[in-house]
Formats: sequence, C-alpha cells, structure tokens
Amino acid sequence: MTRICPRPGCEMATTGVCMEGFNPVEQCPYTHVAADDDEAQSHEQDDEGEYVRVSTGDALTLEQANAVSGARPSRLIVLAGAAGSGKTTLLTSIYEKFLEASFAGFNFAGSETLVGFERRCYLGRTYSRQTVAETSRTPAKREPRVLHLRLSRGEQAMVPDLLLVDVSGEQFRMARDTDRGAQALGFMRRADSFALLIDGAKLAEYRLRTSAYHDARSILRSLIENEMVGEDLDVEVLFTKWDVLGPATHRAGNDFLEHVQAQMSAEFRSHQVSFAPIAARPEHDPALPFAHGLGELLARWCSPLRSKTRRPILLASTLSEDSRQLMRFGARQLRQGLGYDLRTI
Repeated sequence: MTRICPRPGCEMATTGVCMEGFNPVEQCPYTHVAADDDEAQSHEQDDEGEYVRVSTGDALTLEQANAVSGARPSRLIVLAGAAGSGKTTLLTSIYEKFLEASFAGFNFAGSETLVGFERRCYLGRTYSRQTVAETSRTPAKREPRVLHLRLSRGEQAMVPDLLLVDVSGEQFRMARDTDRGAQALGFMRRADSFALLIDGAKLAEYRLRTSAYHDARSILRSLIENEMVGEDLDVEVLFTKWDVLGPATHRAGNDFLEHVQAQMSAEFRSHQVSFAPIAARPEHDPALPFAHGLGELLARWCSPLRSKTRRPILLASTLSEDSRQLMRFGARQLRQGLGYDLRTI
C-alpha cells in the first residue's frame, strides 16, 4: 500500500519521513492512499483480520533459499554443465516421479516451489500441445533460482530438505571461460552435493564427443581453480541422455567413455570423482524407464548431512553491509552455542 502527501515540500513518499513528525506516517491527517491502492485498502478495511504474505510458489531467489536453509536442515544441490546437457530436465523428472507415487523409497512431503516446478514442466505436458516433450531453457541472464523439495522416508530420521539450484548453461560457459565468471557463482562454496553433466547425445556423435567432454572438464577445472568447488566436495559426473548414448556405445564408444573416466579421475584426484549414466526422459530406448538412474542419485542427495551447522547460502561478498554485519553476529552466536535463525537476515 502506497501513501502520498499532497503538501508542498513533503518527501514522505520517497523517504518515508513525515514533515510534521508523525510516526507512523499513517497518523498524519494529510496523507492518503494512492489511487492504485484504493481497492486494496477497501479490502483491508472490509476484512476483520490482517493480510498474511504467502509464497508465490515460484522458484526461490538465493535470499529466499537462505531462509529455508536457516529454518531446517537442508542440502544445497548444484548441477553444472553446458547448455542443453539436461540439468533442468533432471530436476523436473524427479519432481514428476513424485506426482505418480513414492520414488526411490522416499515420499513427497512438501515444496515451497510447486509453481516453479510446474513452469519448467509445461513443455512436457499434453496441454502445451507440443508434439515432443521438452523442457523450457533456463534464461541466460537470470540470477540463479532454487527449487525446493521436502521428502520423508518412513520412520527414518529427518531427511534434509533439498535445495536444487537451477543455473543456465550460459553462466557455466562464462565460468569456464573467465575467472570472473566462475567467481560470480559464489553460492557454490555452500554446496553439499555437486554433479557435472556431460551431454550423452553429443558423446554419441563422433565429431562432437571430444568437445562435449572438454567443455565439461574445463568447467570443473575453472570452478576448482577459483575455489568454488572445495576439496571436501565430492564430484558426480553424470552421462546424460543414456537412451541415446547407451545403444551408440559400440567398442569405440566404450573406449572413449573409459578414457573420459580415467582422465578425469587422474586430473581431479584431489576430489572423490564418481561416474553414472542417467536418462531423465528416455525417448530412444524403450527398455529404459522414466527417470532412469535418478533414484540412486536422489538417495545419495538425501543421505545424512556431514555437518549439522546451518551454513548460509549467500556469502558475505554478495550481501549488503548491513547483512554482512548480521551474518557476523550470527557466526558469533553459533560459536557461543546459542544458535540463530537465518530467516532474520
């Protein structure tokens, strides 16, 4: 609700300070609600209770994800890879499995971003009138967004909430090419799980496979050199679109995949590197089920957290001075064993 004051010289609308000294400014008899807010005001006056701000259900900003991380144990999952490698399709396929029933032994227990998931699933639904199921591309210039999943598993101890970062392939291309591009992904220092996707459809083509491998390798190398991926963070290399790549891996193809695994394991020996094939939405191999390989991946993501500390997603370098001071205060509280809630940041 926007209030304005018609008195000459009053800057209440921009500064929030009444020239007559009224605090709150609503007490000033000269102010009134702007015309665009008249209808909203009438609703407020008609209702007995107060309005409660509710979530839009869309994907979270990093600040909003920080609040979730502060409220509950959570695991920040980062998927890296070139544009078109299948990052968003992986995330939406896991979500769609929970629309059917439980998945990989887990039950759906809630989400703050149902609208965000549905937006990304739209091109794969019949009502989109697409002849082939697709996934909407993550806009290149948009800030990273976070999708949220809350799962349960019978009588097991609490499963950490999953915060799934949706970053465009173009941003990872910039991270590959420049130190500045890599350092712009500062939230990755908070990651609990990191997966590097290599486009299986390109690996299946002889003329594209080498560039696809080197693109992924260069992304990982740049992120490590710029300390975005710490030594304590395991690296999962996922060969996506296995429905295309699997049948195409004749002897030469198998040799190349073995070469990729041997080379990456040797080059990044400071990290624990594992490899797995997945097919989030298989279309070319009827023997593969929907979300092939994603159940095992989800189980690893939902494993118990190594640390119970609720670390902030946003780093001090990305926050305002006021926020940095609050985070320093929170860190002191943690050291004193008092704890704090990141929702206050």
